[in-house]
Amino acid sequence: MAPLLGYWMHMGLKTANASWEWLARRDPLWAILTRADRREQRWDLAEFFATGVAEIDAVFAQLATKGISPVDRSRALDFGCGVGRLTRALAARFDEVHGVDAAPTMVRLAGELHGARPERVQFFLNQVPDLSAFASGAYAFVYSSIVLQHIPSAVAIVYIGEFLRLLKPGGVAVFQVPTLDLTPAALRLLRGAARALVQRLRLPIPALHMEMNIVAEGAIVDLAARRGVELLDAVYTNAHDGDAGGTVGFSTVPPPGRLRSMQFTLRRPA
Repeated sequence: MAPLLGYWMHMGLKTANASWEWLARRDPLWAILTRADRREQRWDLAEFFATGVAEIDAVFAQLATKGISPVDRSRALDFGCGVGRLTRALAARFDEVHGVDAAPTMVRLAGELHGARPERVQFFLNQVPDLSAFASGAYAFVYSSIVLQHIPSAVAIVYIGEFLRLLKPGGVAVFQVPTLDLTPAALRLLRGAARALVQRLRLPIPALHMEMNIVAEGAIVDLAARRGVELLDAVYTNAHDGDAGGTVGFSTVPPPGRLRSMQFTLRRPA
């Protein structure tokens, strides 16, 4: 990696990580599921975790429609776990689940909320632009939802490559990321400038602490081909829509709105 590119990626991720720690300290559940009526710590904890169960059920039902069913249920990774909303749901399907997040407060809260089951669920802090702390081929399943969109695009594609490295032979990675932003360029530049100012000054405008980035579908297809990984499915999803509140749907046609978000399913050959 060129030194200048590496420095730029490091600084971009450092800024994003700092904003997520700010959000985690202020209103952690809303930072994860940004429903307008749940601002200011109005998420009920049981309701919040129930959305995780519903999402994982919907994802596995979608995989089943394509004839995809992870055979190995030994260990899963939840990338961008927050307080463990999806980690907990995955633990009903896998023997062991690891959650990883970049915000120390999220990792601490996840540990506190799941302290009774350390042998099944573990949480890890990771603030670097890779997953080198985790061994290659260690996971049968990798999942990530509404996370990569908040990471600088150049870093997000590196993380996707890391998902593939972590898979066991026959392992499956499922992740969501916006692939197209139809917002006019001038408006994107204006929002980016406003977000940079808010992040730098830590101004209390939560929505502007969240980056919304894309990774082009072609970049993911090319990465899978270079790594010799099968692209099993690519489907449009509404997961990025904050008003969905964790209610995930799938479609073969793009839903309305300025962002086109997709869920990809890739498998390492056995």
